[in-house]
Amino acid sequence: MRRPRVMIYDDDQIVLDMLKLFFIKRGYEVFDYIEPVVCPLNKKPAENCDNFHPCADVIISDYQMPKMTGIELLQNQSKKGCKVDINMKAIMSGHSNEKIIKKCNDLGYSFFQKPFTFSKLSTWLSEQEKLFDLSQQLAEG
Repeated sequence: MRRPRVMIYDDDQIVLDMLKLFFIKRGYEVFDYIEPVVCPLNKKPAENCDNFHPCADVIISDYQMPKMTGIELLQNQSKKGCKVDINMKAIMSGHSNEKIIKKCNDLGYSFFQKPFTFSKLSTWLSEQEKLFDLSQQLAEG
């Protein structure tokens, strides 16, 4: 049985570090990125994902980042063949509006308004973790 894995994208190092610590304390293997990388585990990043397995159990991205938004990142991952279930993806933002929240909901992503409490994130994760299959292999990191 493996540990659950999360990929976190946020261009704010403090937020990234806090989330990393939160997930480590929860028993997760954490891959964190300060810049959006569409397929960080793909050996040929310009091409479609060549992994046979999902790269993580959960992906969380900040909305406003350099080069692209979190929504664009998650959509680009899907276009490249990301195998992480759409319901296991979330966007967080300190500068949101109804249009962004609606778009996240329409696409199947969960949304967290910054600043959010870790109890709110824990509640969401507890629901997601019920759906994890920790016997399923993940892509090599």
